[in-house]
Order: sequence, then structure tokens, then C-alpha cells
Amino acid sequence: MIPLDFISEWKKIAPWPETDQVEQDLLISRALVEIFRHSVVAKNLAFCGGTALYKLYLKPVRYSEDIDLVHVHPGPIGSLMDALKEVLNPWLGNPKRKQSEGRITLESDPSQDSDAGHLRLAPFLLL
Repeated sequence: MIPLDFISEWKKIAPWPETDQVEQDLLISRALVEIFRHSVVAKNLAFCGGTALYKLYLKPVRYSEDIDLVHVHPGPIGSLMDALKEVLNPWLGNPKRKQSEGRITLESDPSQDSDAGHLRLAPFLLL
């Protein structure tokens, strides 16, 4: 769990009625900053889907539970996955990884490994 003081501060800009929704919004926002601050990740992933539209362009805001990312360069993703782990694991813990044809889902429930909430990066599509 994220410290309540941080959630209370974030609630000033996140219009959600429930504390867990505010926490999720804070996790998504921080994850986006951390993900796209890393040069390897920023060059290889595109932020897409409804969360992207509402976080960046559309009003009113919409509650989101996950982040949709697309791998923009075909090819191996080992170094990209390593970079995502480097960025996210220190504060989200070690995510569960589910892989199917052309899709990887990373799901983190950091309450087990750290003191954050829950974040899902899904789908992580490979083009």
C-alpha cells in the first residue's frame, strides 16, 4: 500500500471517490513516467488505448485499471523486458508474467513484495 499521505495528496488532482482508485491512478501515472524516462523502453514501446487517450488528450478523465503498450520494433524483446524490470521492479515488486502468441501481460500485486498497490501492464503486444 502506498502511504496514505501520498494518496491524499494525489486525490487533489485525481477525481476518484474511492481511495483504492486514487492509489491505482497514482500507480499508473508513476509507472508511465518511469517507463518513458528509460531510453530503451521509450524507444521501443508506444503507449496506446483508452488510458493513453484519457491521460493525455481527452476530458473528462476516465478511470483506468491498466496500461496498454505496444512494441513498435519487431524482433527480440529480451533487453526490453530487462529494462522494464529495471524500471518497475524496485517499487512494484516482481510481476507475474503471462505470455501467449503475440502478447505479454505483466501483472504486479506489490502488496506481497513492497508497499505499493496493484498495477497491470496489459496487453503488451508484440508487432
